[in-house]
Amino acid sequence: MITNHTKLSNEDMINRYAVRKAYNTPDGRLELIRLLTDLGTFREVNHEELPLRNYGIRKLEELGFLDIEVIVEVVNFLFSLPLALRPTVEETGEVTDDLL
Repeated sequence: MITNHTKLSNEDMINRYAVRKAYNTPDGRLELIRLLTDLGTFREVNHEELPLRNYGIRKLEELGFLDIEVIVEVVNFLFSLPLALRPTVEETGEVTDDLL
């Protein structure tokens, strides 16, 4: 995470802009989601997968998404979403043991 005390250079900001520009298309965003998911960024990983997950974290930092100011906004946005974006088991009539 990038804290308020982290100093960013103009070169850092130019790089962030370039990386964001590369991913900021519908296809680019889908590719970023696929990349971060494949790297295990959003799930618990085992010891062997940790370097890949850390690469995903570094990618989020490179994009500026892990700045403390951004994280606050992301958390606020996430709490504005409904608890579930998909129908419940009861609503679909399905039976499952899986909670995820």
